[in-house]
Amino acid sequence: MRIYILLTLLGTLAKESTSFGINWDFDEASDVDYESTVECASPLIAVDGLCKECSAGTYIGTSDCIDCPIGTYTDTVSQTSCTACGGGTSTMSIGSTASSDCIAVCTVPTATFSSGMYPLAGTNVATGTTITTFCQNEYYIDGQSTKTEACSTTPTSCSKVTTTIGQSGYFTAGSNVQLTCTVVTGDTPTLNDHSKCSWTKEGSSIANSGGASFSAHTTAANTYECVQTLSGVTSSSAGIYACSAVIASRTESAICIPTATLNVLTLTYDTAQVVDILGVSIQLTCTATMPTPLSAILTFEWERDGTLVTSGVVSDTYGTTRDSVLTLSPLASTDTAKYKCFATYSNIGVLESSEKQVVAVYIATPIPNRQAVAGTSITLTCITYGTAQTITWTTPQGSNGGSQTSSSTTDGVKTLTNELVLANVESATHDGAYTCVVVNAGKTVTSSGNLNVYVDGWRSTQSDIVGVVGSDIVLTLNADTYGPDATKFKSIAWYHDGNGIHSGVEYKITAIEYKITYSIWNGMIAKSTSPQFVSIKGSNGAEQLNICVMQTSM
Repeated sequence: MRIYILLTLLGTLAKESTSFGINWDFDEASDVDYESTVECASPLIAVDGLCKECSAGTYIGTSDCIDCPIGTYTDTVSQTSCTACGGGTSTMSIGSTASSDCIAVCTVPTATFSSGMYPLAGTNVATGTTITTFCQNEYYIDGQSTKTEACSTTPTSCSKVTTTIGQSGYFTAGSNVQLTCTVVTGDTPTLNDHSKCSWTKEGSSIANSGGASFSAHTTAANTYECVQTLSGVTSSSAGIYACSAVIASRTESAICIPTATLNVLTLTYDTAQVVDILGVSIQLTCTATMPTPLSAILTFEWERDGTLVTSGVVSDTYGTTRDSVLTLSPLASTDTAKYKCFATYSNIGVLESSEKQVVAVYIATPIPNRQAVAGTSITLTCITYGTAQTITWTTPQGSNGGSQTSSSTTDGVKTLTNELVLANVESATHDGAYTCVVVNAGKTVTSSGNLNVYVDGWRSTQSDIVGVVGSDIVLTLNADTYGPDATKFKSIAWYHDGNGIHSGVEYKITAIEYKITYSIWNGMIAKSTSPQFVSIKGSNGAEQLNICVMQTSM
């Protein structure tokens, strides 16, 4: 013990004397390793050649006093170990000296889908201390990329909410479209009904009524979906959609990639019925509209009563709005049909229009020229096709409505038959033009024919003839002005008391006049005071007409 004290004093003196200018010249070989030679009584420890005790908050190490690590303490000196805190408590720094330094703490956790924590994950902080979670890209908490909250063993997870619409966001009008809200989170979402998983369009809520389909399910670890189905989308359904989801009692909406755009491809076709007359030109136009120019190929097709039409079709090939025009020119009776337009988008779908009916208004059979025997009855018939025809007749006697005898409608096309009955016709009253006038949907079509009334036979305009023997007389037969055609009279024969007369006969077909020059002088009529008769008879078997020829003396 004396040696230890002496050496200690000498060492101290050597250190202190330097400051007073005293130079102790020790041979290096004679240097003393004081620490290796110092022996300290327990619980002291040799430090820098001195024996020292380890204070509270430290424990005895092999060569020095060591601070108690976090979570432990020593409240007395010269302890060989530190006492651990218990009951979920911990000290907040090294070198704690009392059990009161052990307080309730929270170990900073690692939040799911976070990119980092502050303080660092694993750090103990006092319960209630705020920590900050930094979310990965496109992940959020309460709509923010960071979240500061009191430390807990179950921190808020970062979440990503996205809305998708089908595969491409493009749909044809009338399609059923699924809006899918996908939630990726370490927390537990509650997506069991519309109140927990909802959609907005252009910022306005989508009504969840009208039989909309809804479902929710888990697709993979930490991934959840809820699906809303829109039935029969129209052009008004197009727009920007976003979804919100309830996650661990908080509502999360998508950020950065918040929305999905629903593009509805539409086909516009005026299906109003077209009614027009034969010979005109009409055009049927079908318009396809897309929100943006698509790389998808767009083609048009037309059908007439279910049969493909290729003639007369011209279609646009560029632009977001494209027309296809079917031209019917000139309009024919066979064009009466139902027409439909199709627009096909490759890889997307086919749009089919409703049917459009085209009706040609016409008179089935033109009104012919007619001839009638005086005193008989005749019926003029007008058969028409259309949709809502009215029929009148224009006659020499004035306007006449005729009589509707039949009416039928097939596939929207009306067939109407109207008859005009003329009784006891006479040339003076009934000869002339008869016109059937058909009016339908403001369109007028007509057909005309002439009626000629004649006497069934012929008559002479001459009375009995008195001629002088040796003179020439002319016997003339005049057919009625509006009689039958001339061929009926080509075989007229003249007779004298039953004997045919062949010489001197002339025909004037164009004038419908037939005459014979008859010479009394030639002795064909005997000199007699009694009358003789010349008969005229047609080969059609008409009754003969007798003309009395009287002979007188010169």
